[in-house]
This record gives sequence, C-alpha cells and structure tokens, in this order.
Amino acid sequence: MFDYSSLTLAQAGTADPQPTAPSNPAPVQNTNTSQQQLPPATQGSGQTQSSGSPFGMPIFLIIMLVLMYFLMFRGPQKEKKRREALLSALKKGDKVLTVGGMIGTIIELNENEVILRLDDNTNARGRFTRMAVQQVIEPRANGEKTEVPDKAQ
Repeated sequence: MFDYSSLTLAQAGTADPQPTAPSNPAPVQNTNTSQQQLPPATQGSGQTQSSGSPFGMPIFLIIMLVLMYFLMFRGPQKEKKRREALLSALKKGDKVLTVGGMIGTIIELNENEVILRLDDNTNARGRFTRMAVQQVIEPRANGEKTEVPDKAQ
C-alpha cells in the first residue's frame, strides 16, 4: 500500500507532490476470496449456470404455437362461418349492401344469384352473385309483404 502521510513538497511554491517510498513496505495480501469459491465454469465470466426445468423451453414453444393458431387461423374461420350464415339467411325483401357499394332490395333469389331492385323510381334492377352481398342493412320484418312493381305499368 502507499503511505500518504509521507508526502512532502519538493519546493515551497510548487503544487506537485513528490511521493516518498514507505520505509517498511507491508506484504500485500489478497483479501478477496470470492473468486476462489466460485466453480471453475463461472470464474471471471459473470455467468451463472441455469438449474431450471428441462421442459421450460418446449412448454413455452407449445404455448406460442397455440397462440399463433388462434391469431392466424381461428379468426378467419369465425368470419367465414358468419358470412356463410349471412348468405344462407338472405330472403326476399331484405335491403342489402353489395361489395361494390350498391344498395338494393332483394326481389329474386336462387342458388347462386340475387336480383336486386336498385332504384324504386326507375325500377332499375341488377343481377349479382350471392357472394357479392356484403351485409344486410334492413332485414324484412316477418309477415311483411314485399311489393315488386311490374314493368308493364
């Protein structure tokens, strides 16, 4: 160790201290024994060995796969079922919106097509596939009759 009590100034006006060597240097002993108590694999690296379960990582991966299934596949499946239920529940008199943005009232239905009355004043009609129906805006009330004007008028 260095003895600070023996510092003297070489000259009265200088600020540079001139250290003097201690007369009796004491032998330096290493008091830090924590490095000697660590196992050889962790000495000096600062890393510790994991003593966790060997099943931790596979369980984590399984949880992640299940989460990905619900996020990627379950949502579209539910949407597909909802759309199929919507298309199978179409009936005459429903006011619908098509994927092209046209709004009309269903006047005829068959297996693959719907015929919509697009304008009441001009009796404009359009033929669309069932898949073109995006949503039902106003379902026809039960028991309500729908009048379809004839072209002969």
